Amino acid sequence: MLSFTQSMPQTAQFISDLIVKSMDWPGAQEVADRLRKMLPPQLQDNPNMKDIPPQFIAQMQQSQALIKQLTDHLNETTKVIETKKLDLEHKERIEIMRMQSEAELKLAELGAKSNMHLLAQEVAAIKHENQLMNERLKFLKMNQPIEASNDFNPEGADGGNYAGVGHIGSGPTGGGSPGQPMGS
Repeated sequence: MLSFTQSMPQTAQFISDLIVKSMDWPGAQEVADRLRKMLPPQLQDNPNMKDIPPQFIAQMQQSQALIKQLTDHLNETTKVIETKKLDLEHKERIEIMRMQSEAELKLAELGAKSNMHLLAQEVAAIKHENQLMNERLKFLKMNQPIEASNDFNPEGADGGNYAGVGHIGSGPTGGGSPGQPMGS
């Protein structure tokens, strides 16, 4: 038997139980029994199978083939589902990131608008303060006493007009004499 398996090595896996069974060493029968269990079902001598009609055996083999086919299909479907699940999770992550980016952008826009509003308020306050200061300066200039001098020139030293100053007696109070404060 050993020389037969050496000349046809592809048969060794199908007759290894018979080879070990024919050997004379302790435990050979147990090893042969285990090797027989590893054989494909159609090569195993099953005493219960002898009483079963061949059409039922054929149906069992077809059922086993169908079970294998369905198991393979289930495995493929599971892989497809896992792939689609990963794709969906990826799309969800992208959508969440997009929504977070939009929210951050909106917050930045609101912050910019708020800052622009505060800046506009500050500019308006500064303008208001400048206007008040200008009015105070005008008020102070208007309430300055005009001193009479011999060389007084109503046209101004440079030949131009004084802003807010006209001829004596034509001030905002409607009259007055030189040297007296305006508005009194």
